[in-house]
Amino acid sequence: MKHFPCFFVIVFLPCIFITLAAAQQPQSEMNKHLLPHLRHLQDNTKQKFSTHNPRFMMERERREKYNNHSLKKDTSGFTSWQWLNPLPQGNTLFDIEMFDSVNTISVGKNETVLRTKNGGYTWNVKHNIGGTTNNIVAVSFNGVDTGFAVGGNTIFRTTNGGLSWLTTQTPYATELYDVFLVDNNYGTIVGIDKQDFLNPKGVIIQTSNGGISWEKKFTIPNTYLSGVYFIDKNKGSVSGGPYYMNYNLYGTILRAVLKIG
Repeated sequence: MKHFPCFFVIVFLPCIFITLAAAQQPQSEMNKHLLPHLRHLQDNTKQKFSTHNPRFMMERERREKYNNHSLKKDTSGFTSWQWLNPLPQGNTLFDIEMFDSVNTISVGKNETVLRTKNGGYTWNVKHNIGGTTNNIVAVSFNGVDTGFAVGGNTIFRTTNGGLSWLTTQTPYATELYDVFLVDNNYGTIVGIDKQDFLNPKGVIIQTSNGGISWEKKFTIPNTYLSGVYFIDKNKGSVSGGPYYMNYNLYGTILRAVLKIG
């Protein structure tokens, strides 16, 4: 038993001497051992991000392709921007109206209006036609010149095929969902009025003078109205469903026959 302490001293003393020797080893000696590992790490890093590395080249090409094909700066002094990809523009579109085989108009996000007169080979694109970034969700035309579009609580009207638009904000609804134009004078718009949050109402508004003025015709409690269609100025239908506390119950459809005037 008396020899055990000496045994432990003999075993552990070399470990202590080795640690002290490493601590007292000159910095240059330690660098000799570390330099090969540092060089190996540096070589791997250079190879990973080298312009000759195929993976690096593919990633750089992908980024450059994305950056060069999204938006193009207007060289006249940053006054406007031009879409390059996707073409003809990149905003989401919500509705489309086809007049014939060559004339089509579509509307969408950020008050976007697209118009083609040659079957889609080229498009005239306008953004923010009402001066805001709101969405236009529905459009209806009578012929190729006179038309209405709606989005938010704004009604858009054109008489020159969408080259220019006049805007009107209706006090009857907070959100307009659909519009249908029977002729140049008669039109119907449906939506919802949520000014009283606890008592939302489905709203039907109509014009008989080409959109110069609009009149509220019907309101339906706790309902949203999202679709409208007329076969003439006296016969039409609307669709929608119950609306409770900012929640649309899409499984229920409300249908009614209306008469303008």
